[in-house]
Amino acid sequence: PSAILGSQTNSPQWWKEMNTQINQSISYFLPNLKGEHAMKAGLQVFLPRFWGAFPQPAYGSYNFSSDPADFNDPSTYPRPTSYTIPLGDTSYKVFNPIYAAFFQDNWTVVPRLTLNLGVRYDLETGTTNKDREHPAEPGRRNNDIDNFAPRLGFSYDLTGNGRSVLRGGYGWYYDKVMLNLTSNER
Repeated sequence: PSAILGSQTNSPQWWKEMNTQINQSISYFLPNLKGEHAMKAGLQVFLPRFWGAFPQPAYGSYNFSSDPADFNDPSTYPRPTSYTIPLGDTSYKVFNPIYAAFFQDNWTVVPRLTLNLGVRYDLETGTTNKDREHPAEPGRRNNDIDNFAPRLGFSYDLTGNGRSVLRGGYGWYYDKVMLNLTSNER
């Protein structure tokens, strides 16, 4: 829409949050396997819990397909295309566990060249709404389970004295789902 006038459906809101995080990693150095390898592997468990509620507004919001001629003069407003207001219980209680594992190898191929090779896997749960079927995605919605994130980096000592180093890298990264999206849907 061109303009939306009225209260927001997600602000103001109140919430409480309790986070528990467990990290464990192990490192291993292997000095003589086609260069030196400094390997590291680890696991992460992140257990955030959220409680809260969206406001119960006295009025909703009007959506317009074009701007009014004068926002200060309601007589110039075009006819609204829709009206939105939250109904029912707007409180939420969300448990959003995230599990991750990674492996990384800093491989010194030759004294001037080091490769950083790695992969990480992330699984975020608690982001799907089980309260009702989504009209655009009928049936059971599963968690996103294909979050494999490869990493590749390098550092090369240009002169051999450690003063000029060329570095580069590439990787895929996944972030947490913004829970306002699923809470608004609920």
